[in-house]
Amino acid sequence: MFQFGTSNEKQVALLIFEDTEMYEDSMDDIVKRISSTFKDEQYLRRVSGSRQRWVDDDIHEIASGIISYLKKL
Repeated sequence: MFQFGTSNEKQVALLIFEDTEMYEDSMDDIVKRISSTFKDEQYLRRVSGSRQRWVDDDIHEIASGIISYLKKL
């Protein structure tokens, strides 16, 4: 099970692990699910074209950065 340490880890625990509607039980589970989502090119095109998008960087670089960050938690 996930060990609680940093404030980021505590937030992940609160928002994901303690949510009864979420199925992820570990950081590996979270990384797998997010990675799967970010491999969907249709999803990435929709995010990239969104009017609410406020970051102008390449969507693939953003997705890769998010995955890298989550792997470090």
